[in-house]
Amino acid sequence: MTLHRNKPAPAPSRQDGVFYGLIVVAAAHVVLLVSFGVLYSYGAFFESLQKEFHIDRGATSLIFSVASFGYFGLGVFAGTMADRFGPRLTVAAGMACMGAGLLVSSYATTLPVMAASYIVAMAVGVGFTYVPSVAAVQPWFVRRRGMASGLTVSGIGVGTLLLPMIAGWLIVAGGWRDAFRVFALCALVVGVGAALFLDNSPARRGLFPDNDPAGAAALGASQAGPGMTLGEAMRTRAFWLFAVALGLNTAGMSVPLVHLAPYARDQGLSEATGVMLIGLVGVGSLVGRFALAGIGDKLNRRNALAALLAGMALVEFVWLFSSGKVMLSVFALAFGVIYGSIIALNPTIAMELFGGRSLAGIIGAIYMFNALGVLLGPSLAGYAFDASGSYAVPILASALLQVVAMACALSLRKAPAHG
Repeated sequence: MTLHRNKPAPAPSRQDGVFYGLIVVAAAHVVLLVSFGVLYSYGAFFESLQKEFHIDRGATSLIFSVASFGYFGLGVFAGTMADRFGPRLTVAAGMACMGAGLLVSSYATTLPVMAASYIVAMAVGVGFTYVPSVAAVQPWFVRRRGMASGLTVSGIGVGTLLLPMIAGWLIVAGGWRDAFRVFALCALVVGVGAALFLDNSPARRGLFPDNDPAGAAALGASQAGPGMTLGEAMRTRAFWLFAVALGLNTAGMSVPLVHLAPYARDQGLSEATGVMLIGLVGVGSLVGRFALAGIGDKLNRRNALAALLAGMALVEFVWLFSSGKVMLSVFALAFGVIYGSIIALNPTIAMELFGGRSLAGIIGAIYMFNALGVLLGPSLAGYAFDASGSYAVPILASALLQVVAMACALSLRKAPAHG
């Protein structure tokens, strides 16, 4: 098989009309909207799956945790594939697997079949889409990299806003199985279609980053030349500080993403309100990602990350004292803003620290720590609730994890930049 990046590239020039980098941003946005929208709709299916398969909250949460562990764990493999074969093939394969897995889940009559097919669908589907998509955007921009990354990952916020609500409507109209089938079709048609527009090399299309000939000097830094290999990055202190910070943050952050809807029902609120709260997380996430897209290129990104982690600790602590529709709605919005901002910052910080040479593989390796966080966070929270009948301990633990993550981010501030 001939690798696409070995094709001769035309001399870089300025593109008239719509800059292809913007098309890559739009395609990555749609891919993340579909993949994460389906993933974060799990809270809407939570009660239906409990009733269908007669399982408690710990077991129901574990399905999501294992699926999320799988997608983060596959990040390094998917990133290496994207660095070698390109994001288009990698992401299309992931979206196809998501669609096929959801179809199998929708017809499953036993828990092992449903759980296994769902886990494979989400692990491969999201694992093969997130890292290659966000990494593909980075080489297209230098001056506007924060803006481009914010717009790209805002697809996660749109998906988190829209798809859980759509799932709720579909479940009411035809049950969880029909909802899974609709989501499968969405992955196969919309997700695969968007993946076909991804590209991670302006030079291969004869273009400059930012579509700016004045950026010629920055072209090398954004391509596969200067920058670190994965092995070189893993020998730096910055890699481990960044990876641990993100892993701890994910462990704490994933608890409300899974348990906010069940928590709301424990407060006497309706299932529809629980789904609405997940949607509000998506609204807040969009605000955070777009706000950061506007100002992120003017900030010290590492200082901003530490501040956001401190804010996440505070917000999750406030959750402990939140009850009623209004207070939980405020929490969901505030949590979403900070969550979205952190997600938007991560790939730009990785590019800044390690350069573009093996960026997808490096991001994937860092997200292995996110895999551990998302495996332990929601599942341990579910089992803690089953044992105690309360979310107090998991919520406090989530806030404390964010404090430790903030300390790691503060230690990252003096690391040298390579991209």
